[in-house]
Amino acid sequence: MKFIGRAAFAAAFLAAPAAAQIGIEGNLAEVDGEFGGELGVTYDFFDSAGFTLRSGAGAFIFDEEDSDGGNRVCRETVDGNLVGSSDCDGTSVNAYGRLELTYDLPILSVGGGLRLGDELNPYVTLAGSLAPFVKLKANLGDDYYAGGITVGF
Repeated sequence: MKFIGRAAFAAAFLAAPAAAQIGIEGNLAEVDGEFGGELGVTYDFFDSAGFTLRSGAGAFIFDEEDSDGGNRVCRETVDGNLVGSSDCDGTSVNAYGRLELTYDLPILSVGGGLRLGDELNPYVTLAGSLAPFVKLKANLGDDYYAGGITVGF
């Protein structure tokens, strides 16, 4: 009988997912001194009494460049010599994962999260609705700042 009770609870939990359980994010970001963009997906795996526990993963895309006396330069991949920026592409991609816990207030969501990329960065997050399933979002932490849009499905 316990199994039936647990199965009913699991079915009820899964049958009533968050309003927007899967999301796509696009952010402009600064991570550890590098400026670029984040593209990612999120999944709300717990949503109850105003609290949401959300996981996410994505890619931080940025231009990794060296500096030679203030001039923008990059390195050749063969021998590492500095060359002019027109001679190479310094685009880099770093994967990241995140875990957030937010609470929904009448006009915005507030909370905190942990972002794991090259380092573990704790942050505060704020999000406000633009339209159903569309939010403007900001993440603020030590060596991590991001702002952008999230669209839920």
